[in-house]
Amino acid sequence: MHRTRWLLLFCFVLTFSPAWAQQPPAVFDLHGDSGILNELRPTGVAWLDQGRLFVVDRRYNAFAIFDPQGRRIGYIEPNREMALAEYSALGQLEPNVLFAAGSHYHDKNNTRYLYPRSVMHRIEVTGSQMISRPSSVAWEPEPKNGRLIVFR
Repeated sequence: MHRTRWLLLFCFVLTFSPAWAQQPPAVFDLHGDSGILNELRPTGVAWLDQGRLFVVDRRYNAFAIFDPQGRRIGYIEPNREMALAEYSALGQLEPNVLFAAGSHYHDKNNTRYLYPRSVMHRIEVTGSQMISRPSSVAWEPEPKNGRLIVFR
């Protein structure tokens, strides 16, 4: 009788021991009590090369890049020459080439922009350093092929 109990206990321990040996996934604090991350509202996420994470932030209508440890390493605001966008989705075409969907409103309620219109933005994230570029280089505000090129 005791042998059966010990055998059952041994089988039980062997069955669940791999679950005990696994490490929990890494969770990194985003320091949400400081700065821009206080009210981060992500609506889209995509992986970049080198384990970086590209996040669309609906709250501030901007983009953020995080490193594998969860630290924000880049914050990219959209071009302010175009009406503010409310970004609602993010898709990945190929490595470091993304598409963000946004609805744009015109501040002065121009009849052309009276209702929100959806625009797809092409985002290219390249390189290893953030380089500031004039908006004429980094943004092409054509409605049919609006592009946001981020040099990163």
